[in-house]
Amino acid sequence: MCDRFAPVPGLARRAVATGGRRTGWPRRPALVMPRPGHPAEVLVTAAGRTIRAAMGRSAVATFKREGDGATPRCRMVPRAALVRGRPAVPARPPLPLPWRPVRAADGWCDAPGHGLYNRYVKRPASMSHEALARGDALYDVVVITDHNQSPRVQRGGSAIFLHIARPAMTPTEGCLAFPAAAWHRAMVPLGPYLIGVPQRPAAGARGRPPRVRHR
Repeated sequence: MCDRFAPVPGLARRAVATGGRRTGWPRRPALVMPRPGHPAEVLVTAAGRTIRAAMGRSAVATFKREGDGATPRCRMVPRAALVRGRPAVPARPPLPLPWRPVRAADGWCDAPGHGLYNRYVKRPASMSHEALARGDALYDVVVITDHNQSPRVQRGGSAIFLHIARPAMTPTEGCLAFPAAAWHRAMVPLGPYLIGVPQRPAAGARGRPPRVRHR
C-alpha cells in the first residue's frame, strides 16, 4: 500500500460522503474476487452488498507488469476523482474523495523509465501517456488509486483506475470498471480495495454466499 499520492492539480479539498453513510465508506476493504463462470468479471463485496465489475483481460496477476492487461493482486486505495457530467452520471456527484471536472489537458504517463511514469501529466506531452478526457463514456467518472505510487516500480503498472464499464462488461487493460448504473446509484465502493486475496471468515461466523446485484 502507498503512503503518499501524486496529486492531480486543482482538486477540491473538501469531499462529500456517499454510499448512504455520512462518514463515507468504511475502512474495511472491499473484497474483489473472480466471478465464477465469467472470466472477464469480478465480484466486489463491501458494506454488506456485492456488485460485479469488469477486470483486466489477463485476469488477476500477482506480479503486475506494464501492458500485460492484468488487474494487480494487491491492496489499493482510491485517492481522487475526475468527473465529466453526462446523463448517466451527475455533473456534481457526491464523492468521499477530492475531485474536480476533467479537463482536456489531463493525462497520465504510462512510459516506463520516464520520470513521470504513473503520474499525472499535462497534455500535450511528448512521452507516452493516456488522455483522461475521452470521447466515450468510460472516464465520465475516473477514480485514481494509489497503486504503484510510492514507491513506484518501473514497469510495475500504471493508470490502475476505477471507471465506468462498457455496456457489455468487456475486459479492461487492468482497471476495475463498474456499470454506469452502479455509479449513478452511489453503489461503487470508494474505500480501500483488497483484490484477489480471500478474507478469512471470523471464528464462529456463518458464511452465506453473497447476493449479486445485476446492474
